[in-house]
Amino acid sequence: MRISIRPVTLRRIVEAVDLSIKRGGMDSRTLSTLLKTTERRGQEILSELKRMKLVEAGESGFAPNSNAIDFLNAFQQENWEGMHLVLFNNYPFYRVFISTIREKLPQTSFSKDDLMKALICDSELSFNRTAIDVLCDWSERLGIFQRNLYTGQYYLASENPNADDFTASLQTVYEELNIKPRPGMKQEYVEVAKVREFLCEKLKTKREIFDLLFGQVLRRSCGKIELSGAPITSMAKSSPTTLKKMERGMKDSILSPRFICLSEARGIEINGKEYQYIAIFEPLR
Repeated sequence: MRISIRPVTLRRIVEAVDLSIKRGGMDSRTLSTLLKTTERRGQEILSELKRMKLVEAGESGFAPNSNAIDFLNAFQQENWEGMHLVLFNNYPFYRVFISTIREKLPQTSFSKDDLMKALICDSELSFNRTAIDVLCDWSERLGIFQRNLYTGQYYLASENPNADDFTASLQTVYEELNIKPRPGMKQEYVEVAKVREFLCEKLKTKREIFDLLFGQVLRRSCGKIELSGAPITSMAKSSPTTLKKMERGMKDSILSPRFICLSEARGIEINGKEYQYIAIFEPLR
C-alpha cells in the first residue's frame, strides 16, 4: 500500500515547529489547544512533521531535532532556500516532487495535470490531487518555481538570461501580445504585467530579474520604448489569478508566516513612478 500525504500548510509547519522548540516537545492535545484545532488534526500535523524528520517520537510526545532548529532559523531569516533545503533533504514527498520536475520537466512549462502524470508511477508514494495542490503551494511560496498568472502554467525559474537574449525576447513577447483589434490596426500599448509573466515563462527566469533587465533596456532604448500609467480602475491593474508569496510575520507568542495573495497586476516602477503599459515603436535588436 502506497503512503499518502497528510496535507499541512507551511504556516502550520512553522507554528508547530516553533511551539515544539519553545516547549522542548509537544503532544497532540497541547498542540490542538494552542492552534485551536481538533486533537485529531493535531495528531496529523505531528505525524507529518515526524515524516519530515523535524520531530522525533518519544514517550511523552514529539521532540524537535536539529532539522527543526535549522528550519525555524531559516524562516526567521526569510531564507526560503534554506527552508526548501531542509524539506528537500528530509521529506520524501517533497524530494520526489521537486526531483521529478527537475528531471522530467526542467525546461518546459507544466500544469498540475502534467505533474500528476509525471508522478503517478512512483511505487511508494501516492501523489493525489491534494498532495500536488499542497506541494505546489509550498514550492511557489518558497520561490522554487513560478506560475504564469494569466495561464496558470508552472515553470522552474532558475535561469539568468543575458542582455541580448532578454532584449530579443522582450521584442518577441511584446509583438505576440500586441493583438490587432482588426486588420491593419495594432493595439500598441500592452500591459507591463502581462509582458512580465509571459517573458519570465519564456526565459524561465524570476520576476525580479525581469525588472532589473527591463530597466537596463529602457535606459539604452531612449525613444524606442514608451511607458504609460493607467487609471485606478484600469483592467491593467488586475490579474486573472493571484500571486502567492510568504513573509515572516510579526513576533508573537507563536511564530507564523504571513501568506500573501496579490490579485493586483504589478507594473514597473521607474524613478518612483509606476507604469502599467508599454509600447515599442522601433526594433530593440
